[in-house]
Amino acid sequence: MATAAPLRNFQWYWNSSTTANDDHWTAYAGIENGIIEEAFQTGKSEVEISSNYVINFRNLLQYNKFNARKQRTVKRDDL
Repeated sequence: MATAAPLRNFQWYWNSSTTANDDHWTAYAGIENGIIEEAFQTGKSEVEISSNYVINFRNLLQYNKFNARKQRTVKRDDL
């Protein structure tokens, strides 16, 4: 009898550093994390996470919808 593969959990983070030479990662909240992971798993290129922010999976960036120059890197970690 085959056994099911264990479910893997993932956490998404955004770089909340205020300087270019520093990495300070902040976890997305549970609901946001679930929305991001579902969009990633279904192959979407982007996902809107609030009325102001979008995550671009190709470039691993979060950007402001009203000012695309306001960007932060994002990452996905296996828990």
